[in-house]
Amino acid sequence: MNTVELVKLLSKAYGPSGWEGQVRDVIKKMAEDRGFECRVDTLGNLICHRAPTSADNMAEAAPQKLLMAAHMDSLGLMVTRITGDGYLKFGKLGGIAPMDIVGLPVRFANGTVGTIHANSGTEAKDLSFDRLYIDLGVSKKEEAEKYVKVGDVAVYDSPCYVSANGKYITGPYMDDRACCAMMLLAMEQLEESENDLYFVFTVQEEVGTRGAQTAGYGVDPDMAFIFDVTDSNDVPGGEADATCCTGKGPAVMIMDSSVICHPAVVAHIEETAKALKLKVQRDVCLVGGTDGGPIHKGRGGVPTGGVSLPLRYMHTPQETACIKDIEEGAKLIAAAVCRA
Repeated sequence: MNTVELVKLLSKAYGPSGWEGQVRDVIKKMAEDRGFECRVDTLGNLICHRAPTSADNMAEAAPQKLLMAAHMDSLGLMVTRITGDGYLKFGKLGGIAPMDIVGLPVRFANGTVGTIHANSGTEAKDLSFDRLYIDLGVSKKEEAEKYVKVGDVAVYDSPCYVSANGKYITGPYMDDRACCAMMLLAMEQLEESENDLYFVFTVQEEVGTRGAQTAGYGVDPDMAFIFDVTDSNDVPGGEADATCCTGKGPAVMIMDSSVICHPAVVAHIEETAKALKLKVQRDVCLVGGTDGGPIHKGRGGVPTGGVSLPLRYMHTPQETACIKDIEEGAKLIAAAVCRA
């Protein structure tokens, strides 16, 4: 399976925060095919383990335990009320702006589809979640309840496609399924290593990095690498919001609002990139957090860094990433965790 097919498959899998089972099953099968032992912890994180493979691990020093994390959950829309006319009112799971989802097709776990609309006459300046609803194409509450219940969660049902020049992939949930793909690609590129490797696909990141907290505590790593998306500045008006852009390589995490990356981990990733002759950027994100937040504060503290994937139009139904950035990020991950 090539990079585009992998990203499309993961992007399409149902997996909003708290309901990651379907996407977890897809990733688990792929991880096991790559020779990893997999388990699911109490909160739902998928923990994929590969023991040291190098004969040199019989040396006096114990192998380093490394944790690599990408979140597999997505944004979602939870039904809060069904009107007498059969329309669905909803609230958000994660950071969603009303202006980004009007007219959007959505689907539920059972395959029911609908479309988001705003109350008739609503002007753009007045747009808010209490003025939005999902239309299932029914006319009565009782009919709607045959398909959907209060508490059910819809996800974006927009298409995933490759740009005309073949360089970019666009679709829902590149955040963070593109980085899940990046980790899976890295897992099949790994060489022998003296390190004890834990590739973790976390849950509930979009609603507060909850899965990472339990996964980090459970694995208790010596070092952690986080893989998530970051805003790209190569869009009109984006220059002041981000430090890197799509198409110029993966970015080395320096900080976000939840973690200041450990200088030794940053240096290690940059030195690995240099050895591979890979062009990388530096990611300084002044807003937003990642799984690195709870993980680096776990137990007695964990040296933490990571690789960011520049992304256009984050948290919209049409997020855009560069395919080459994904592939080079995977190559960087595979080398960095074996050299650590």
